[in-house]
Amino acid sequence: MMLLTQFSGPVNYYVAVGTAVLALLAHGTLSLATAIVVGHRIQQDLTGRRRFVLLLFLLVFCIPLLGYLIVPALYYWMRKYPPVVEHAFQDVSAVMPSMFEQRSHTGRIAYAGAGIRYQLSAKKVASDEKLKVLNSVVAMPGHFAVPILKQSMQDSAEDVRLVSHGMIDQREKEINEDIARSQELLAGTGDREIRHEALRHLAMRYWDLVYFGLAEGEMLRFVYDRIEHYAQQALESDPDDGEVLMVLGKLRLHQRQPDAAEDCFRRAEELGVPLSRVLLYRAEAAFYRKDFALVRDLLSGRRAFPNPGHLLPVLAYWRSGRRS
Repeated sequence: MMLLTQFSGPVNYYVAVGTAVLALLAHGTLSLATAIVVGHRIQQDLTGRRRFVLLLFLLVFCIPLLGYLIVPALYYWMRKYPPVVEHAFQDVSAVMPSMFEQRSHTGRIAYAGAGIRYQLSAKKVASDEKLKVLNSVVAMPGHFAVPILKQSMQDSAEDVRLVSHGMIDQREKEINEDIARSQELLAGTGDREIRHEALRHLAMRYWDLVYFGLAEGEMLRFVYDRIEHYAQQALESDPDDGEVLMVLGKLRLHQRQPDAAEDCFRRAEELGVPLSRVLLYRAEAAFYRKDFALVRDLLSGRRAFPNPGHLLPVLAYWRSGRRS
């Protein structure tokens, strides 16, 4: 047994070489036979037949062999020069969990935001299926859900349009009812801390109407005024409230006032609002001011973005130093 083990290496080598030689001989024989048969049928002139048969033989014999050379060469090239991958992008579920699940004979099918949009916009999808998808939108955050619902309000099916409109109304109604309760609380208390919390909450809830896309036209201008009113009152009550400054800064950005927004965000950062919440807004304000060097500087710090997810392409662009 030990003797067999000792000689197994050379034996395997000779077997492999012998098999390769036999394969080449068989391939050469078939190639020659093919060249002779085809050559005799195509080339009737005896003087040029030998050259023609030789050419056919070389083509039939060598072309398959090129594959054995090209494949290892490609493998070596790819190992030596692997494709450059700057970032391993996360799956969309890491950014926004799947909100819609459907069961079929193949198992569970899960859709994230893009899948829901596709299901609702595809003309081949029946209205009953679209209604099932709309039910899943209830669990989505408002800034994701409202644009999807507005899109589905343009659907050709009346029941889809009605359900979408009702779901948008329901979200707006919930915010307005919360605003009404906070206003009643504000009017009925003299406690300084409770008043401050109510003012802050009112500013935030009015901002939700803007952020979710529920306020448009004249309504938007009214909401702007309400955010300004309650945010300023809250800051009069407590000038060091970073959360109110964040709301005010977002309002300034939405109004395209980047300098005022930058002041709010800087102050909020000084008051202890986490850097990861402030930097993106400051970068947006700098972008509106066309201060691209500051944008690059703000987005170059990796510690501020422990789990950037869908921001990876943006961060990669600005960190690379490219300009378009």
